[in-house]
Amino acid sequence: MSAVPLLGPYECNDVLAWNEGRVVTCGQFLAQIEILSGLLPERPAVINLTENRYGFLAGFAAALIRGQTTLLPPGRSPQALSQIARLYPDSYCLSDGEAGAPGLLFFSLPDLHESVPARMPIPIIPAAQTAAVVFTSGSTGEPRPNVKTWSSLTTVARHTAARLGLKAMDNISIVATVPHSHMYGLENSIMLPTQHGWGLHAGRPLFAADVRSTLAQVPPPRILVTTPLHMRACIGSALRFPELALVLSATAPLSMGMAGNAEDLFRAPVQEIYGFTEAGSVAMRRTTATAAWRLLDGLSLKQGAADCCVQADYLPGPIPLPDMITPRGAQEFVLHGRGGDVVNIGGHRGGAHADRRLHPSSPS
Repeated sequence: MSAVPLLGPYECNDVLAWNEGRVVTCGQFLAQIEILSGLLPERPAVINLTENRYGFLAGFAAALIRGQTTLLPPGRSPQALSQIARLYPDSYCLSDGEAGAPGLLFFSLPDLHESVPARMPIPIIPAAQTAAVVFTSGSTGEPRPNVKTWSSLTTVARHTAARLGLKAMDNISIVATVPHSHMYGLENSIMLPTQHGWGLHAGRPLFAADVRSTLAQVPPPRILVTTPLHMRACIGSALRFPELALVLSATAPLSMGMAGNAEDLFRAPVQEIYGFTEAGSVAMRRTTATAAWRLLDGLSLKQGAADCCVQADYLPGPIPLPDMITPRGAQEFVLHGRGGDVVNIGGHRGGAHADRRLHPSSPS
């Protein structure tokens, strides 16, 4: 596999996104990113700070077309951005707001709404191209880079859909309460829909009423990409929500009781995702049905003398799991807990292995 398309099997007039009350078709998206790619600064890397999910996607796609790497910092604080700027002094910041990394070129995302739909081929991206570098804070607070090739991101998207029993052109609508700049959100609110020809909502609803309103703005079948924190708020709200096809949960362990309450509320199965930044999504389970996690296709466990690793063709090598597990063969395991002492402060994990956690323990 030497190259992979930027998008899944969309037709020109298929809905790719709902953005600020407007429908964005695949043809409009292709026209917009073609224009945007020609406007981007001539730099090797971009720190994409765009808050709007569709704007982030447009910037991410335009950067891919230009052969630029998207840098995703562990936070938005001036200190975090300055650290990335020191590591990548030839990069620039892309934003739909005022924030930027001190000392780096700032590029403001232009208004793309008026672009004329284009009947043009979907761009092809080299499989080995470094699509993104996702940073974790590390135990010392210094950012640690994790390289994601275009092949690795698209492979995880395909394997996730396969495990969920979904397929391309199911006309699914994705609503997410999680940020798109962390691995869980990048994989499931950006890569999963765009690799399968589905529509994504550009918003990020946080409160229960906002979640209900946003879900009502997109047609069924709907998937909600969320966290136990947001599910708890919805369960306690006494609101009635639009029926879902599926709920995806990560960033913190989900109890069987809460999973059952969420399935009753949304009238849909809840699937939990486990993974960590170095490897991305690793395993899934339906929490109400089993305690065991089953690896995604293409992944296997390797028991070492000191730890257990996960390995796959698209990973750079065996990667240690940050949590304590008991393997059940090469494809399943039971999760026991964290591999080190961890403190949760404002949704961010700190501790010996905290920088490795994505699902169920990365920032939400």
